[in-house]
Amino acid sequence: MKQNPLPETKVSSEEFIEFDDTVFYTETLAKIYTEQGFYKRAIDVYAKLILLYPEKSSYFASLVQELKTKNNQ
Repeated sequence: MKQNPLPETKVSSEEFIEFDDTVFYTETLAKIYTEQGFYKRAIDVYAKLILLYPEKSSYFASLVQELKTKNNQ
């Protein structure tokens, strides 16, 4: 049985997001960083999650705001 190849997808340079493929960006990782006091790292993970899961962007953005407040104290 012959399979049809998937259609080629064009991505403009504006849509391309650079991710470090050796890191798994998860909410759990961000929570661990937060618990350990690594607020900047947690903020960076949440920023990536906002791009990966735009449907949860307002939730992640509120967590980022909380972390920025904690980081400035």
